[in-house]
Amino acid sequence: MSTWLEAKIGSLGLAAGLIWSAYVATHNVTSLSSLFTNLIYTRGPLHCIGISALIWIHAKYRRSVAVNRA
Repeated sequence: MSTWLEAKIGSLGLAAGLIWSAYVATHNVTSLSSLFTNLIYTRGPLHCIGISALIWIHAKYRRSVAVNRA
């Protein structure tokens, strides 16, 4: 997989995780404290954000240490 594609997949996953977490946090809000507890106790969006961030960072690392072979 190319580093460009890996970075794009990571970025799209981050965007999807952020949208999903905003939905989960504001789905049934009754008070300000429930806004954060809804997000913390629903682990799907946070896992999506974390894994996507690792994919994106890995792509940036691969691009920074790439050896140009002539």
